[in-house]
Amino acid sequence: MGAILIALLQNFMLLNGLSAGLRMTIVGLLVVASISLFHIIQTRSR
Repeated sequence: MGAILIALLQNFMLLNGLSAGLRMTIVGLLVVASISLFHIIQTRSR
């Protein structure tokens, strides 16, 4: 599911004419934020 979301985000940013570096930065930040959120949710459930 996450891969589909990232692919859709990449295509949307490509169609809007964002540079490759900016696209990679945004996707990287999204991945870091989602991993951090998942970690926080997991540690609170214990």
